Amino acid sequence: SEEILENIDQMGKMFKFLFQIFDENNDGKLSFSEFIMGLSLSATEKNDNDKVKFYEKIFEILDKDNTKTISKKELKKLYKALLATVAKDKEEQSILASTVIKENFDEYDSSKTGFMNKEDFIKLCKGEDLFDALIL
Repeated sequence: SEEILENIDQMGKMFKFLFQIFDENNDGKLSFSEFIMGLSLSATEKNDNDKVKFYEKIFEILDKDNTKTISKKELKKLYKALLATVAKDKEEQSILASTVIKENFDEYDSSKTGFMNKEDFIKLCKGEDLFDALIL
């Protein structure tokens, strides 16, 4: 049915995002060691240092233009992937993402410019339970 195809599409987006995180050398392939490192992230207890490294990798992926900051638009891509597991309707995902992003930027954007630097983003990740879904 259409709903099943929609769910598969949303899961595909999440897997693509996780693939980018695990593909350390950005060659579009997962080597055996990259695969094992990815599995170990989800299979072991995470200490703060591991979490910070993981959040830094997410930041790098989101910062497509290499400005050392991320915008609301860049962060929205991540939120939509995360919210796909909670909200099935795309409109609902978009509304939830926009609402959460506004609240997050109000709280964590230290420069109040509408852009978060890496330190702001790490504080956000540490302060929001939603990001634990990425660590599995």
